[in-house]
Amino acid sequence: ELLWQSKVQVLKTHPEYLVSLEYQSLPEHEDALIVRANEPLLRTALLNLMTNGCKYSPDQRVHVQAWFAANGAHLLEVSDKGPGIPPEEIPLIFEPFYRSPRHLGIKGTGVGLSLVRSILELHQITIEVTPAPTGGAVFLLRFPAAS
Repeated sequence: ELLWQSKVQVLKTHPEYLVSLEYQSLPEHEDALIVRANEPLLRTALLNLMTNGCKYSPDQRVHVQAWFAANGAHLLEVSDKGPGIPPEEIPLIFEPFYRSPRHLGIKGTGVGLSLVRSILELHQITIEVTPAPTGGAVFLLRFPAAS
């Protein structure tokens, strides 16, 4: 539900963007889809990742895949087809106000990904950034197993 709401919000703000959602391995019981979190904060993190993916992709598209586990250890992958992130910049992109010199012409403040990291840490969700096989970047979120 939160993924769908985030997609709708992105498209409301940026109707030219394309956000595709793909759900993998849905659990048998609906209760396994419940994540204990601060909903507005988690939505803010998802909105930022989706919007950034679209903003930096030439086709203004982001692809979101979700894998759901019965124990709550869900995975969420946000991938784009943008220019990618050089390995040496990956640790820097989560620092407040960091802007890659390659993207100074693109509107932004450098606050978004540091906010994403803070929100995810608060929820004990880890985030990894890797190059996408087809170009661009992949942000992988790993949710903790439910206690």
